[in-house]
Amino acid sequence: RPRAELLGSLYDSVREGVYIGTFDSDDGTTLGANPHLKLMFGFAPEEPDDAVRPFSADRFVDPRARDAFITQLRRDGAVSDYLLRLRRADDSSIWVEVTATLHLADDTGGSRIDALVRDVSERRKLEDQGRDLSHQLSQAEKMAALGQTGSGVAHELNNPLATILTWAERLAARPVGEASITSALARSASCTMSRMMVVLPTPFWAAIKVTWPSPMRGMSCSPAKRLKLRMRR
Repeated sequence: RPRAELLGSLYDSVREGVYIGTFDSDDGTTLGANPHLKLMFGFAPEEPDDAVRPFSADRFVDPRARDAFITQLRRDGAVSDYLLRLRRADDSSIWVEVTATLHLADDTGGSRIDALVRDVSERRKLEDQGRDLSHQLSQAEKMAALGQTGSGVAHELNNPLATILTWAERLAARPVGEASITSALARSASCTMSRMMVVLPTPFWAAIKVTWPSPMRGMSCSPAKRLKLRMRR
């Protein structure tokens, strides 16, 4: 079979959009558009070729994307897998990858562009869904870490409070004066608060703005006392 016939058969049957046209104005002139390119942009296969103008200004969702595309094409003379968001005949958007070569103008006419256009809308949709899922997983991990931190803080608060309650019950059973009970409770609270200040970070105390009761000011818990409390637990 003659080469022209083979190329014509490939042009009509290939599952890629094939576009050949001029590149001298906002609209340009379509010299050839294969059936798959017409279907891709919402035209019937029997539609005239010049009805399909994928690189005209009104086909770009973002006009700045067209300027960047033209600038790179004229600078490098070609682009490969260049991602664009274009409009179909019904004004719905479509994501495409363009591989094109620009033939500069000569004495016989204007510049010509030969382009292969691939529809990547489905792939783009899957990529967006993957990013959304990754963001949701990241947020779930942050919430889980926050929950673990809150659980740890609650645990560290409950233990000292239980110690204070135990000491209060013991002291309540002793026949001592109110001042002695207050002093003993203050020492116990001071000791447990000292332990909490070692376990919990400084920003925690700054956040809750701890105010020490007046009987506890100036009191401290000795290392021996801390050790006894730790062994008792």
